[in-house]
Amino acid sequence: AILDSDPPPAIRFNRDLPAELERIIGKALEKDRNLRYQSAADMRTDLQRLKRDTDSRPQVAVRAETFVATKQHKWRVSGMVIAALILLGAAGIAVYSAYHRAVAPPFQNFAITQITNSGKSVAAAVSPDGKYLLSAVDDNGQQSLWLRNIPTNSDTQVIAPSDASYQSLSFSADGNYLYLLKATSNMGLRFNLLRAPVLGGVPQIVVRDDNSGATFSPDGAHMAFVRGNDPEPGEFSVLTSNIDGTDEKKITTGPNAFFPNLVAWSPDGKRIALVIPGPGEARSSIQLHDLASSKVRTLARFKDLPLNSIVWSPDGRGLLATYQRDIGFVARSQIGFISYPEGQFHTITKDTNDYQTVTLSADGKTLATVQQKATQILYLMPARGFASNPPNPALAQSKDAAMFGWARNGDIYFGDDSNLLRTSTDGRNTATLLNDPVAQVIRPRGCADGRYIVFVWANHSSSKRVNIWRVDIDGSNPKQLTYGATDVGAVCSPDGRWVYYENLDSLRLFRVPIDGGTPEIVPGTTLSGGLLASPGLGLSTDGKLLVFLATSSDRKMSVGKLVLVPLNAGPKPHLQFVDPDPRIGHFPEFAPDGKAIVYPVRENGTDNLWLHPLDGSPGRRITDFKTDMIQTFQFSLDGKTLGVMRTHTESDVVLLHETESSPQ
Repeated sequence: AILDSDPPPAIRFNRDLPAELERIIGKALEKDRNLRYQSAADMRTDLQRLKRDTDSRPQVAVRAETFVATKQHKWRVSGMVIAALILLGAAGIAVYSAYHRAVAPPFQNFAITQITNSGKSVAAAVSPDGKYLLSAVDDNGQQSLWLRNIPTNSDTQVIAPSDASYQSLSFSADGNYLYLLKATSNMGLRFNLLRAPVLGGVPQIVVRDDNSGATFSPDGAHMAFVRGNDPEPGEFSVLTSNIDGTDEKKITTGPNAFFPNLVAWSPDGKRIALVIPGPGEARSSIQLHDLASSKVRTLARFKDLPLNSIVWSPDGRGLLATYQRDIGFVARSQIGFISYPEGQFHTITKDTNDYQTVTLSADGKTLATVQQKATQILYLMPARGFASNPPNPALAQSKDAAMFGWARNGDIYFGDDSNLLRTSTDGRNTATLLNDPVAQVIRPRGCADGRYIVFVWANHSSSKRVNIWRVDIDGSNPKQLTYGATDVGAVCSPDGRWVYYENLDSLRLFRVPIDGGTPEIVPGTTLSGGLLASPGLGLSTDGKLLVFLATSSDRKMSVGKLVLVPLNAGPKPHLQFVDPDPRIGHFPEFAPDGKAIVYPVRENGTDNLWLHPLDGSPGRRITDFKTDMIQTFQFSLDGKTLGVMRTHTESDVVLLHETESSPQ
């Protein structure tokens, strides 16, 4: 029975098992078959020998010895088969365990090489063969594209300098073309996807209104991208097309509340990874869209890791990404890895630099990124600005502050990472009003009545949220005013009754009573016609008007409108729409006299402040800085002084080379 039986069902071939496991099973079964044939031959030989030796013996004895011999051989073969099965099972378990063991994330050991040293590289991509590097260089607002042959360190300019802004650089799968997003305005809210031959040539638009950049199918024949306000305002579409932009096809659509600004096509060609905000309490999520079935599943959700860029590892074992280490909108980005299919997160870089963009060579061994170091400097000047030599940096500075605000007595508040500081303008007296080592204090502003300071508190009590709080002017009695996930930009009303702010997830403007209560949408700020509020709002000193910049889903409107909202004018106030200077940046504020709007404009890579009168008279610049960009600005509460915080950024391209044991 043992010799003639089939292998037990547990060890039959399974076509879904790993090839290595099938090989081991096959080898074991081959040994089992050999045992069968060998044992049967041995038994025949033994029986023949027994027959010859016992011809003179009684037949019963022959039968008895034959029975014993046969039984012994059956036990012998049975034991050998059982041993083989035990060996087979152990081998199968070992292979299964090895197959399902967590794969080590890439770049756990790497060597880092700085490729550029001008401090002006703002984006980069490595070619599939790892031999070329494409970088965007910004020189006083004129951006150009350069191709470097990495082995020879030779550079070739492939796109000449122009008043342009490039991002999301990439190579086609065959390495013959360059792809890049080009902004259609200074605000950088709308982009077109361009393509150019790798050795130079005039870039051609292949996709209009691309909000994600291109990700390519493994065969290099198609690409995927995201378009906002499509097919209707307030919606998005994920599309595929040929690599020249023809034959667009929608693969999924959805509301802008789940807008996927990052996409990555898997190396097996079966799915596209999408990074969306939320859902629920999640700060961001990675969803996998199956191209064959259109089914979607969530790979990972993160409460505290906003993702800025993603790319699949070539072996398909996961996604590399840049992510923000801290909750909030003032944070440094690092590089990490999310495994597939487990969705486990692993850190790669762990330093004080800021990393922007990530691309990989086809073998997955070389990673290109831009390493940034930014410093903020505060300048103080008369409210009218200046027209000649820039002022010297203010004596009041804070190393880790990216925002500032005014106190009623003329002191300066800084959100210095984990601290809320108050500093005299001469820099001699500094006091720590509040300290929270595991959180961020951002953009503090004093209220005009001198009672409170309002600020953004990110990740307080490990909440993984960004909310508006108020404290007394000595830092005592903190009170939470909002409970959303991304509430920013707090401004006190001049009468001290309200705190106005914006929720970044919904792009809506709210106000909440200064003593706490239920927030309400500011009447008149929910716009129709595809207009949405961009970050930043200003209040007039008399408290009668609010201003914000609204961007449009209309593809013909690249800048948007300044919206003036009468406050306390009922549920449907009459709005005034103003065309801003086309070079407008962000964060409009009222001039101290309430007769003009002030906002940054960008020219030749430098930000300056523009005064926009509301009576229709011509506008003019009120500052004349020669370099750098404006992080934020604010007039003092008495209207006499203008504070401008500027950001200077040094950014260069670095390559991470995966190694076996090299230190990071």
